[in-house]
Amino acid sequence: MRTMPRAGRTAEARPAPARGGASGADRPFLEHLEEFRRRVLATAACFAVASVAAFAFAAPFLDLLEAPAKAAGASLAALRPQDLFVSRLRAAVALGALATVPLALLQIRAFVAPALDRRERRVLDAGLWAALALQAAGLAAAALLLVPFMARFFASFGAGRAEALWSLDAWYALAIGAALGSSLAFEAPLVLVILFAVGALDPRAVARRRREAVVAIFVVAAVATPPDAFSQVLVAAPLWLLFELALVAGRALAPSKPGPEVAP
Repeated sequence: MRTMPRAGRTAEARPAPARGGASGADRPFLEHLEEFRRRVLATAACFAVASVAAFAFAAPFLDLLEAPAKAAGASLAALRPQDLFVSRLRAAVALGALATVPLALLQIRAFVAPALDRRERRVLDAGLWAALALQAAGLAAAALLLVPFMARFFASFGAGRAEALWSLDAWYALAIGAALGSSLAFEAPLVLVILFAVGALDPRAVARRRREAVVAIFVVAAVATPPDAFSQVLVAAPLWLLFELALVAGRALAPSKPGPEVAP
């Protein structure tokens, strides 16, 4: 008879299952989610610090942005009271974003790499280095080709009729937008390689549509550059070369399809 209270006390001493808490199956997901949040916050903090530093030391970058316009014979003016501040802020944000890209790629690698084997890590590292190289190539193409051609093209419309007096903030926005657009365009072949590697696209099928792809490349070059054949070819040629290299890499990385089964 005395064992009944003792059993009751034993039952009461057992910890009740947690309500609303994370189960064992959910805990890894929540840990990954927390790690992802920490890495996003670290990248955002780096972007903020880099933008503040760039705002304080943006003068050389502003000189580079102004040089093509001045070489084309245009005069830059602050037409609104806030133009000088907004222009410097725009340049600082662009520089902060460019400076944050390597750290963002490192954060992506650190988050994804533990789930990959050695071969997949090598492929990931090659892709990250390729992303940096393509971004640098796109920025170089914008600095050497796009922005100077744009400045000469727009300045030529007012030659002999009126003085080319451009808004400082409008020119900065145009030049920075062209640079960012060029860097994104140069990243497109890497996206193609990734789609080939995961099997979302067949490189042989894309190669059969090469004519359409080349036409699309020249259309993009025509939109991004002034309407003269020389500048279009200068921009379209490296994009075409990158497209062909993406096809070659896609054939090497594309998952092999199982062949037809042979009946015994």
